[in-house]
Amino acid sequence: MGNSVSFPFGETLEDSPEGQLISATFLFVVFLFIYKFLVVKLWGCSSTNKALIANNAEFKKTRFAKVREIADKLDETTAKAIVSHDFQTLRQKLQDGEITAVQALQAYWRTALDINAEINCIIDVIIEAYDYAVDLDNQYPYGSEKPAFFGIPFSVKGNFYMRNYECTLGLAKFIGQPKTSECSMVTYLRSEGANPFVITNVPQALLSFVCSNSIYGTTGNPYNNERTPGGSSGGEAALIAAGGAPFGIGSDLAGSLRIPATIQMAELFYKNLMPDGGEYIKGLFANDVIDIYMKNFVNLLKIPTFVRFIASYLVMPISPQLALLCRSYVSTLSDLRKNQEETDYYYETFSKEWRAKGLDALVCPSFPVPSVPHEYPSHLGACAVSTGLFNMLDYTAGVVPTGKVTEEDDARLLDENAWSVGYNIVLKKMREAATNSMGMPLGVQIVTPPYCDEQCLSLMREVEELWNTN
Repeated sequence: MGNSVSFPFGETLEDSPEGQLISATFLFVVFLFIYKFLVVKLWGCSSTNKALIANNAEFKKTRFAKVREIADKLDETTAKAIVSHDFQTLRQKLQDGEITAVQALQAYWRTALDINAEINCIIDVIIEAYDYAVDLDNQYPYGSEKPAFFGIPFSVKGNFYMRNYECTLGLAKFIGQPKTSECSMVTYLRSEGANPFVITNVPQALLSFVCSNSIYGTTGNPYNNERTPGGSSGGEAALIAAGGAPFGIGSDLAGSLRIPATIQMAELFYKNLMPDGGEYIKGLFANDVIDIYMKNFVNLLKIPTFVRFIASYLVMPISPQLALLCRSYVSTLSDLRKNQEETDYYYETFSKEWRAKGLDALVCPSFPVPSVPHEYPSHLGACAVSTGLFNMLDYTAGVVPTGKVTEEDDARLLDENAWSVGYNIVLKKMREAATNSMGMPLGVQIVTPPYCDEQCLSLMREVEELWNTN
């Protein structure tokens, strides 16, 4: 009898090409299982990334301690006086020489570190900011003409490149990879005398409005530490709202700065958000340490498209919003091309209607909910449409504060007659997330056509002044 191939389930095959193929396939599957679930999951990439996170945390403590030592050389009284000035007053005092660039930096480092201890909004400090401040004071002595933003410290969102600093997006796989170039916005502001002094926290992979990741942890809202400051520019929003920076720079993909129409439009938006069906995003999270508040989102990315397709029909009767989320995916190149053509057509139609009605600007809701507890954003993807629409259209948009949630607002939210949710899964989750929000900030969104940034800012100022005087 010839040699045979044995299998665990008791069968044997003669030593034939078919038997060898089955044997090889079986061994490959076993190897893949061992690699994926034993090597990668238990001892591989995930374990390595956890070690990277721990080492990064120790390195961060050392840097923060060094900056604290420099900042504390400025007495507390002077520091508080400096950070109490509004932007224009601070700028003028720096121009007049009443405050030096070094003093401004020390004051804001001191304040920012105190704030960070409470709400965890800073992921790194820019050590070189001190040397830059010293150089500014030496280059522009008292009485000399100074650049427009001389000595003003500013914060930098954690997805902007800073030379010699990491840009991890909250993903451990990018730890230990400092950048060799610098974001052009930072370079420009520095050329005008501004001083980048801290880097702020972001959601993992930037795709949420809960500002949390497995490397740096969760950023709290300065109004309520148990709630999110928004995202993806959550660290920026929290630091500035708490008075820890005169100004900062962020970015906006689908409402990243503004969170902190038709069914057709919403479907186009979600397809444009992940034009590859989410493959790139899944690759970012692969074998990484997933933040606790991002796990639900990552699991949703793994659902096969055919399951989403079926689910879209099953949930339609009770939740049109959830059905739309289920069916909004791009599966083929032809589907991608069709979606782009429909997006272009929607843009043309929207712009024609805007001009036909003679609109200068649009004042509309900024977001469907106020700041919510950290565990809810991964369940509230449907909320992104109110801001994402104008990103998709490339219209100019900004948000201006207009008060806070009142006790009456909280009561009306729970009143089924005032705000009916029925059995709608998405609306029930929104109500649950927004419950007990009294005192949380509210705002309205100002929208103008493309390249009308100054018009948008002017109207934002008018709305803010109108609100403040009434």
